Amino acid sequence: IHQGDDATPALVYGAMGNTCTTLSDSCALHCENACLRPVTIMVDSNASPDPDALVLEIAHSLSGTTVQYTGHQGSILVHENGQVVHKSSYYPDASRGRFFTIALPPGSYTAKFLHGSTSVYPSFIKEYWGAEPMSCSASYASPTLTYDSNDVPAANCEALVKGGNFEGADAETWWHTTGNARLGLVDSEREGSTKALKIMGRTSHQYGAAQWVDSRCLNAGSSYEFEALVKLLDSAGNPVSCTPGPLGWGAAGACPEFQLFGHNADGTSFHQFDVGYASESPAASDGGWARIHGFASFEGAVASAERVLVHINGGDAGLDLLVDEISIMEISPPTASPTR
Repeated sequence: IHQGDDATPALVYGAMGNTCTTLSDSCALHCENACLRPVTIMVDSNASPDPDALVLEIAHSLSGTTVQYTGHQGSILVHENGQVVHKSSYYPDASRGRFFTIALPPGSYTAKFLHGSTSVYPSFIKEYWGAEPMSCSASYASPTLTYDSNDVPAANCEALVKGGNFEGADAETWWHTTGNARLGLVDSEREGSTKALKIMGRTSHQYGAAQWVDSRCLNAGSSYEFEALVKLLDSAGNPVSCTPGPLGWGAAGACPEFQLFGHNADGTSFHQFDVGYASESPAASDGGWARIHGFASFEGAVASAERVLVHINGGDAGLDLLVDEISIMEISPPTASPTR
């Protein structure tokens, strides 16, 4: 094991120190039966206000040795034809995750995610383990990881959407879906609100905005209410009317809508359309704003999903899309605090 800048040697030495010897004239350790197994850990890109500052801290349960790892931004990992692959072209920003690749010797480890000295709670944690090492003793046992964020703080579930009113300084909790659309905050020009999110450069009806929902807050059998205000603008900045109702994905002239997209533990995925949609055309008296609204019950694949992405898109290509006052509220609360 090379004793360079990587944190793994320190963790190995802490876990197996009595079996490690320093090789003479070398910056390396020899640790008998260390048998490192690689693992890549993916979390959502919004787990920290600054994704580049997010740190994974891992502690060996017996020795107490603690090391920290920095991650990197990447495209989402999915199962395809029996293999785990990066999907850089599908929802390129919305589906990007933060990845931490490490190698662990046998033993039990606890892990947590930090922004500075503050613990943060990712919306999801997904492990991709590499193959077990082949040249190890018969008594080899694969390492195990537990996370301090399995018990979700109640405050995390009070508002499933983060930053949905856009009154803060930025829109960092939101990502664009598909293509080269751009996101930015603009004056909402609406009573009771100062800012709205604008999705620009929409060359397809698919282009919108999305956010990971904390999947630990989604309770099987519970119902949720989806609500947002949307507005379509032409190239001159004039409001454009749209046709309300669930017209079918990509229908010409349709108003924007809520959708859900997610991944399950077995590698399968799901996509639910028309979760929330406009019931009336936008009125000129409301400045061209329309309300999209709907309900969804979290059952089956959605309730057991490892990660769930909520996004708002729709409206004809070439139109800018403004969104504001986005919320998802549970309307049939659980009888106990959720843990996943």
